[in-house]
Amino acid sequence: MKIIKLEEVVKKTSVSKSTIYEMIKRKDFPAQINLNSVSSGWIESEIDNWIAQREIKIIRIKEVVKKTSVSKSTIYEMIKRKDFPAQIKLNSVSSGWILSEIDSWIAQKIAERNERLIEE
Repeated sequence: MKIIKLEEVVKKTSVSKSTIYEMIKRKDFPAQINLNSVSSGWIESEIDNWIAQREIKIIRIKEVVKKTSVSKSTIYEMIKRKDFPAQIKLNSVSSGWILSEIDSWIAQKIAERNERLIEE
């Protein structure tokens, strides 16, 4: 049984620390276990199972920028023009994007490029 710390849980799940703790309160996320009086962690297999059970993967803006190679400001401009998938509110201060929607947007851009190449 491998125990992982909060930073690794955040990285694996793409969910912020505050959202993780909110979900634990609602019993929507695996609870951490106390390792000693000042340290806690999560059982990695429980986190992996939680990830596998989720039907929708949500990614944060950093990953959207990395995946698309489009700047943060340009992403928000395209959302206003309805040329890019809009984010969803996760809580009062966090938002994220549905990974499959970002993948579909990228696939659409590839298809548009391919159509232009055929027309030329």
